[in-house]
Amino acid sequence: MQKSIIFALIAIIMSIVLLSGCTAPGMNKDGKTVLISALQKSKTITSSESAYDANIAASGLTIRLQTGLWMKGNVSRADLTGSLLGIPLIVRYYTLEDGSYSCAQTDEEWACKTGEDDSVTGLARPVSMEGENEQTILEMVAKGALVIQSEVTESTYAGRKCDTVNMVINAAKLADIKGNSELIDTANSMRESNVSNIDMIQCLDQETGYPLYFKMSMDIGSQEMVFEMTATKYIPNPSISSDVFVLPAEVE
Repeated sequence: MQKSIIFALIAIIMSIVLLSGCTAPGMNKDGKTVLISALQKSKTITSSESAYDANIAASGLTIRLQTGLWMKGNVSRADLTGSLLGIPLIVRYYTLEDGSYSCAQTDEEWACKTGEDDSVTGLARPVSMEGENEQTILEMVAKGALVIQSEVTESTYAGRKCDTVNMVINAAKLADIKGNSELIDTANSMRESNVSNIDMIQCLDQETGYPLYFKMSMDIGSQEMVFEMTATKYIPNPSISSDVFVLPAEVE
């Protein structure tokens, strides 16, 4: 599977995860209730700062990354630091008011270019819960494209309590969701890569519904791919300086 497809899958899945969330005080917790209540809770998040340890394992290869995510209003930034086959990887992705950009550091020098898409920075941002997006998520549940197990357990990550929920995305039924080109493209990418289902485990912050732990598993042909993120830091609605979203170099 190409990197762009992997990031596209991760972004749409994380968009779904970011709409999952906490229950109101005193409410009996089950997976579906956790999801539906978050449709309202996610509207309270206008900015966030988080950090994760991330692992991607596929075809016998494991990539370990440290990920920093910032979101403020309409802009967001994702930092990826680690190594790939022994080669240092230091990359920043930006979604700004005037477009998307990616910047890489080599020998302490930064180089920036116009980005192809905002799949990576999408990890930092909940999908807007206005109108069409809210209906899309509800339709996914109703049509079985998103299957949520009822059991919910409690854990703690980054010093915050969260609810663990298990979900499954069905590619065939995902393609039945009309009027959402991103979901249809994701369903097509899954089918082209021989992915029928995506299994997910996520622990969702009880206050905001933000994922503090996330694990995605899927079979790609005869190979299994596992993507896992564990939060080491999460701050909802912080004051974030505009300097965070300034590119480290001129765009080439």
